[in-house]
Amino acid sequence: MKATLHHQTRTNRILIVDDQAIELQLCKITFRQIDPNLELKTFRNGEAVLEYLREVRDDESIDLMLLDLKMPRLDGLDVLGVIQKEELKSFPIVLFTTSQLHQDKDRAYRLGADDFIEKPVDLLENQRLFEHLLHAYGLDTPDKATA
Repeated sequence: MKATLHHQTRTNRILIVDDQAIELQLCKITFRQIDPNLELKTFRNGEAVLEYLREVRDDESIDLMLLDLKMPRLDGLDVLGVIQKEELKSFPIVLFTTSQLHQDKDRAYRLGADDFIEKPVDLLENQRLFEHLLHAYGLDTPDKATA
């Protein structure tokens, strides 16, 4: 898992994009258990998150985006392509998927993804993964970073 900070000002704002309502809810619950101060914005499809990114282009800081790969209409790779083309990215994007295909991973990195991780099937593993993501992208609180 690679990590780079793309801006200096932390807002604790995380975008979560997944077409499955249960996945969005699980992500929100897990992040809230880790840090209730995170600002979580969820989107059910690629079109909605792109519309949001276009609206807030320079108005809002985003610290991290979790992006599902397999979605109808615009999948995660399509979304990455538009983000790259329209230069909407100033934050880390992590593809969060069940795909294990190397071509998906390679294409995601070529389109500007910062990471490509498999969705855990276990809730405890999901929490560990999210804690790691928050730490890797500088979103953990100082007291959690030293714990």
